[in-house]
Amino acid sequence: MRDAYIVDAVRTPFGKYEGSFRDTHPQDLAAEPLLALEERNSLDGQTDVEDVILGCVTPVDEQALNIGRLAPLVAGWGDDVPGVQLNRFCGSGQQAVNFAAGQIRGGMHDVIVAGGIEHMTRVPMGSDGPEQDSHASGAGVTDTYFEHFDELTTQGEGAERIAENGGFSRGELDRIAADSQRRWGEAEGDGHHDEQVVPVETTLDGDPVTVERDEHPRPETDAETLASLPTAFRADGEGVLHAGNSSGIVDGAAAAVVASSEACEELGLDPIARIVDSHVVGVDPVTCFEGRFRRRTNSWNGTV
Repeated sequence: MRDAYIVDAVRTPFGKYEGSFRDTHPQDLAAEPLLALEERNSLDGQTDVEDVILGCVTPVDEQALNIGRLAPLVAGWGDDVPGVQLNRFCGSGQQAVNFAAGQIRGGMHDVIVAGGIEHMTRVPMGSDGPEQDSHASGAGVTDTYFEHFDELTTQGEGAERIAENGGFSRGELDRIAADSQRRWGEAEGDGHHDEQVVPVETTLDGDPVTVERDEHPRPETDAETLASLPTAFRADGEGVLHAGNSSGIVDGAAAAVVASSEACEELGLDPIARIVDSHVVGVDPVTCFEGRFRRRTNSWNGTV
């Protein structure tokens, strides 16, 4: 079996909800990493790239019609470059890279661009279901589902149960969240994001703007400030999760060039990493986030 290499990986800045990307179409946002990869690696997207694989959790409205195919068309790569969109929920972008690696290791392709797009401002989370609260009400699944599982609830409630079962206090989670914000600020200040984040030229309220920096992080955040925020998924005082220690609602896109050793040599590409292996697991859908900590053997793994 051949080796698969990551040659380069880039992303747009992450715009906050209703932020600098609110007037940017998701297809345009998805095309930005493709254009950057082409320029940075002296690739010809139209002739060198054999496929584009993009993960997208909410492939409806402006993210519908196979955005994996539309992104290279918008990038100007012509109509010869195929593309496909996939959905493995929060792991969609990672799965796109895994699929690309599998195709290359199996000898079917030599150069694939893989990544993901999510514009949560213009295509809100949950808008692909029959109603906004479909996960909580069970309206999004067949009645037969409940012959096998007792309930279907929100990701927020599922996360609350994981925290409860693991004995995580709100204070502990707030300290971790504040430390994460601080570390982002230090990394940003030291220029560690410069190589991976590509500026996006777009328009905002009719005026041209260049978005160069992530908008969502707040490195000045401290645990004391977070302690004052109301809980998001349970009644205040009963839960531990809130807007300050939960995943953010942001807009952004990312992509990587995945290639075989033969393609790297032929095209003069310099790999930055070799893809060794990947795993997927199935877990209780109520506490689905536990899947991030489990291996295929369903044993706990201390690394994430």
